[in-house]
Amino acid sequence: MKIIQITIVSMLLSNTVVGQQTSVIDHYLVNPYFINPSAAGLKGNQAYLDYHKQWQGFQGSPETQIVTIDGNINRQKHGLGLSIINDQTNILGSTSGFLTYAYNIQLSKIQFLRFGASVGAVQNRIIYNNIIAEDPTELQLFENNQNATNFDIDAGLYYQLEKFSVGFAAKHLLTPSFRYENNFTANNLTFSRVPHYIINAQYDIEIKGGKWEFQPSVFMKGVQGVPFVFEGGITGTYKKIFWSTLRYSHNIGYTASIGGVISKQLVLGYSYNMSSSELAAHNSGSHEILIGYRFGSNNGGSGSNQEFKKLEEQNIELFENTDQLQIENEKIREELEDQRKKLKEAIYGLDELKKVLEKERADREKMISEFEFKPSNNPSLENEEPNEPEIIEPEQSYSSAEDQNPKEPEVNEDSSDKIVEGDLYVVVGATREMKEAQNFQKILTREYKLKTRIVRNSRASWFLIYTLETNDQKEANKELKRVKKVNTKDLYFGKPWIYFE
Repeated sequence: MKIIQITIVSMLLSNTVVGQQTSVIDHYLVNPYFINPSAAGLKGNQAYLDYHKQWQGFQGSPETQIVTIDGNINRQKHGLGLSIINDQTNILGSTSGFLTYAYNIQLSKIQFLRFGASVGAVQNRIIYNNIIAEDPTELQLFENNQNATNFDIDAGLYYQLEKFSVGFAAKHLLTPSFRYENNFTANNLTFSRVPHYIINAQYDIEIKGGKWEFQPSVFMKGVQGVPFVFEGGITGTYKKIFWSTLRYSHNIGYTASIGGVISKQLVLGYSYNMSSSELAAHNSGSHEILIGYRFGSNNGGSGSNQEFKKLEEQNIELFENTDQLQIENEKIREELEDQRKKLKEAIYGLDELKKVLEKERADREKMISEFEFKPSNNPSLENEEPNEPEIIEPEQSYSSAEDQNPKEPEVNEDSSDKIVEGDLYVVVGATREMKEAQNFQKILTREYKLKTRIVRNSRASWFLIYTLETNDQKEANKELKRVKKVNTKDLYFGKPWIYFE
């Protein structure tokens, strides 16, 4: 019986070792919430199941199962989480459940600080069924397993500056104590948890535009009165989907991990640890299996809060560029609108005039076909070679005061005085109404500074707007070419022509 007592007490005391009062987890880089409450919601909305079996083949070796669910709200300003942890080492067992809240402070565009705390209950158990006694009859003295429950608090900080991040976590801040009945003496058995401290840091290095990433990391865990456990590692990630980690823990062993993301949401991981101490001869290594699920579309690959911030900054930059483009487009639109207004003002009245004269199109074309002068009317001009095209710009200034201030159009309504047999008129427009003829003459004067006169035909049925009256057919043809080239704004109603009657 004394042997059994010693066994129980020794196992209780052994649980004060650093590695046993806090769970041993290899995949804390994949899910930092495993070790730090402030990391709740750091990587989006996700759920993880982790199983760790330490020192496989060693009887009574530690075994851990962890279930976590965490996420963020209000664009990662607040993080929420739930964790359930079950540990068992030989005859000692522990089950705990914690609710977590984390708060994120954006210090600048490239750095932020997170605070987090977990509050929950812990149940410790003595599992007498796992006792190995020299005399099997002694096991009959332990009829019931014993449980004890108490409350506990964990807290943490997480700081990130661009690609560098560091976390600090403190566990068992309430130092909960658990009492058990002692069937052999009057004294009860007492088990107390003591505060544990965890520090981890890592730096992300991108290669080839982010296709490859390497992340060196360090990890320290300790408790007052016990030396810190140090470990360092390097993680390589390909396209934010597959990763592999090599890690060394001082005086403990070596760890290799692999994992990946399937369909951007399902996460699978496995790690193997080989002991470097004298325990290596008594076990076949430690194993850990990770299964996770990332909710939503913003958690693809092995993304981190830094990547989210980078995308956010890119979006902000894109919005700023878009705003700038909108401003520039608005300026261009205003300039075009001004030009449109100026153009409309420059040819004011033209559209209205065209609408009126459009009704006379058929009659006007019939009149032109009857009275238009053609070279065939004069055999002496048939063999004359046409001049090469010559661009004639509208006059920009007037040579005299009379030219600078054009007088009102001169009108001869008595066609018998103006129309002389054999006279040729270079006509740029024709209308049946005097008012429209005067409006058109004003537009030509304003736009082209073109000098024109108005005359009625011999039948008194049309008002003709002409630029030249001559008896010289050659001179008439030359003027016809000139007025055609002047029409840069397409103001004429039909093509210019030579009137002959």
